[in-house]
Amino acid sequence: KVTLPLIHALSRFAAPSRAEVEAFFADPEPDDERIQRIVELVTDHGGLDYARSRARAFGERAAEALETLPAGEPVDALHVAIAYVIERRH
Repeated sequence: KVTLPLIHALSRFAAPSRAEVEAFFADPEPDDERIQRIVELVTDHGGLDYARSRARAFGERAAEALETLPAGEPVDALHVAIAYVIERRH
């Protein structure tokens, strides 16, 4: 599926890499090797770093918005949820 890391990385791909991604999405059942290749391309072109940066920025905004609410367990739980979403790896 097309994700933020892929969208960001696509703008940095040279023609051969872009063609590789197009062929990948044309295949209804790509094998693990092809999936890993796309992950490598996205990682090498900054897609994951970009998505993490955006997640941190949105997390900071969310945490700031929570500061306007009364303190308590529900707000604490939302802070934990923000941290979980930002720190998770998959």
